This record gives sequence, C-alpha cells and structure tokens, in this order.
Amino acid sequence: MNLITKFRAAYRRRLTLVWHGLWERSDVGFRRMCVIASLHAQLVKCSSDDDSRICRLNERMQLVADSNAMKLPTLFGKVIWKNIPTVDKVNVSSDRMVRRIIRSMPCWLNYGTQEKLESDIRSLLGFCSEQKCR
Repeated sequence: MNLITKFRAAYRRRLTLVWHGLWERSDVGFRRMCVIASLHAQLVKCSSDDDSRICRLNERMQLVADSNAMKLPTLFGKVIWKNIPTVDKVNVSSDRMVRRIIRSMPCWLNYGTQEKLESDIRSLLGFCSEQKCR
C-alpha cells in the first residue's frame, strides 16, 4: 500500500464520519424526504426534471413545503437503490418487497421506527403502482 492509497483511505474515512455526523443531526422530516424521493425516482425511473411526478408525490406523501427540494434526492435514486427493480417488475402489494427495500437501505438512511418506515414504503409503493396505471 503506497502513501497515496493510505492518504485516500484516511481522507475517505474522515469524510464518511463527517457525513454520518451531519446526517444524524439533520431533521427527521428531511431524512424522510430524502429516502422517499430517492426511492420513488428508482421505482418509477423519475428524473429531477419530472416536476409533475415530483409534485404529485409531495402532495400524496406530504414531505416538504416546496417540492423543488425533492429534486436533489431524486438525482441519487439510482445510486442508493441500485438493487431495487422498477414498479413494473415487482409485486408492489407484497410484504416481501417492503422487506427487500428495507434490507437494501443503507443504515444511515433510517429515519424512524420500523413501523413508520414500513408504512411509508407501503404508501409509496401504492402511489407508484397507481401512477403506473395512468
């Protein structure tokens, strides 16, 4: 291991610790919005330019006062949730899908109790399947 590799590893560890510290201090509502907006982007392949879908999601889930705030987490959907298939390819009404999403969620994204998380994901899956039919 050369000097540059050691430096990168130390730098990455410090940045990770700073990120986790900032995330833990952030508002629970902000964390909830980030999880739901990014997961929605992955499930329906929504981009940050898709204002109508983002606005409808915000109206349904009551995430933020201004839906423009949801554009940033939407950009990271495919990175965070890369192992989650789109709504067309799964049975959205199954508890198995909810458990799969929770298992694949990075631990630092957790924003509340297990029941609250499951409830939000079920609501999101229902919303996505309704939007798919339109």
